[in-house]
Amino acid sequence: MGLLSGTLARMPSPAKARHSSSLTSHARRDGTEVFIVRYRHDDGSSTSRSFDTEVAARRWQAFLGTVGPRDAEKSLDEAGTNSSEIAGIKSPQAGMTVRDFAEFHFDTQTKANQYTVETYRRSFRNGLESLAHVPIGSLTKLQVIGWVKNRSEEVASKTVRNEHSTLSGVLRRAMNEGVIAQNIARGIPIEDGLRKEMTFLTPAEFKELLTVVPERWRHVPLLLAGTGLRWGELTALTAENVDVKRRTLRVAKAWKYIPRKDGIPGHWYIGPPKSKRAMREIAMTDAQVEVFAPLLKGKGRDDLLITAIEGGPLRQSKFYAHIWAPVRNLINGLDAYPIPDPDKPIKYRRDRGLDYTRPLNPPLGKWPRVHDLRHSHASWMLEQGLSFHVLQYRLGHESIATTVDRYGHLPPTSQGEARQALDRAMVDLV
Repeated sequence: MGLLSGTLARMPSPAKARHSSSLTSHARRDGTEVFIVRYRHDDGSSTSRSFDTEVAARRWQAFLGTVGPRDAEKSLDEAGTNSSEIAGIKSPQAGMTVRDFAEFHFDTQTKANQYTVETYRRSFRNGLESLAHVPIGSLTKLQVIGWVKNRSEEVASKTVRNEHSTLSGVLRRAMNEGVIAQNIARGIPIEDGLRKEMTFLTPAEFKELLTVVPERWRHVPLLLAGTGLRWGELTALTAENVDVKRRTLRVAKAWKYIPRKDGIPGHWYIGPPKSKRAMREIAMTDAQVEVFAPLLKGKGRDDLLITAIEGGPLRQSKFYAHIWAPVRNLINGLDAYPIPDPDKPIKYRRDRGLDYTRPLNPPLGKWPRVHDLRHSHASWMLEQGLSFHVLQYRLGHESIATTVDRYGHLPPTSQGEARQALDRAMVDLV
């Protein structure tokens, strides 16, 4: 409940108001609260208007008391129940749809980099088009709740959460600009289905997986699972980021992608990592240093360590098609490549060594994504007693809540113990 307590708590209109009204509230079936302003027309007939927020209801009630029902209703119908215009406050963006204001918001960003802004745009375009045409002042909490429910049936909860965050950011900006009275997207719960989306490999299962990975590519899954780095972080490492003597790895950059826009082709570039917390220095084991040793030979401080065969950047899409997809088949008792379909030619060239690799018997029965090596790393650390505070730093999570929600809670320990825990978890793997 808001400041109003009880379903029939009546609020008198302002002392100087010429038109009386009352304000009540009650809970809907879905648990949200609705605020109702009841008033009379000049002919004595009674009517009411409903609002999703108490702020909007109070502001319109005051406006009604000043200008009367006819003008107040006209203003409300034109502006929407959440618009600041219902209280007579004009804004240059007041007539915008959700899409129009979102574009205004994206175009005037000063803090976020270009990659982040394009990510917001893509999130809005992919998931929020059903709300895009609604005037921003008319968007209701019930509409947003309905969008969350429908979208949750279509995509993973993480995607819904990201798209909801984009919408909430747009509405927060609109509220700060005086366009709407309140951010109605705030506080809407989204079911957490993240655990179902992750596949964890035990150290023993990971060791089995390594047996079917071609020798020249073993360093990639070894370093992903051994460091917990994101793909874009690992493949952006240069020689200057690895300190062999101190056995540390410094994450200071990552690959970013800007999609095609206005006829300009999309392109990759190396920029800052995902967040400030993602800039970190993590401990490595002696075995991991040995994995890096051949990658460092002959490399200048600015040369990439993880590269494609021809020497350029190693893209995850090609690594998946060349190596990871056939490896997943092999660990599940299947041939590396399916029988070629004449109507569906193979897009990427094969790694011939995988053609003759025998499938695992018995199969693992798991289909890990590349990113699941990061989740597996986290699970190994937790099993060895690493605290989530240290794990948060090691993984570069912006919020410790993310670490706790995904991986749980453990007693305090130290970054030094992270190296020992990793040694125990990955014994005999390298």
